[in-house]
Amino acid sequence: MASGGAPPSSGDRAQTVAASRQARWNSQEYGDETKLRAISAKHARISARAGQRAAHFNTRVDKLRHQAATLREKAAEIRGPIPKLHADIDSLRIQVKTATSGDPRAAHGTDVTKLQYRARKLEQKVANREARASRMEAHAAAKSQKAAELRVKADKLTETQRAAGAEAASYQQRADQLQLSRQGTSGDAAR
Repeated sequence: MASGGAPPSSGDRAQTVAASRQARWNSQEYGDETKLRAISAKHARISARAGQRAAHFNTRVDKLRHQAATLREKAAEIRGPIPKLHADIDSLRIQVKTATSGDPRAAHGTDVTKLQYRARKLEQKVANREARASRMEAHAAAKSQKAAELRVKADKLTETQRAAGAEAASYQQRADQLQLSRQGTSGDAAR
């Protein structure tokens, strides 16, 4: 029956519609402008996404740089009192030396053990401050390194954004030119 004058079944109709859409898409008249606009839209989406990701990376770079600078400042603050601690240690050592020298002018009743203990505690404070400051500076260096890596990624994405934006504009311009040429030929035919 299908070979006669009977209407095609619904499965045949769907295939016919799909085939007709594909034929229109592939045809020279309809397809070129639509294809150009679709390609332009694809490149515009790529450009917009690359721009968003670059902005995100730039924000993270700024945050990491700020954190690194803050850590370096804290390390400098931690190291600030170290010279005074060294001076106190030297003063205590001088007191211990004078107390143990047997000099009759030395203060009587000075407990050398307490002086040595205080000097050791101050030495430990210096060591602890140096270690904390070093850890903070190492952490700041790691953040600076990560910021540099993200900056490279952001630059690549910015370049991708520029290239995709240029491609989108190029395809859009070609589609506009094709549309204008068609309107010009259809306007000539109408006259």
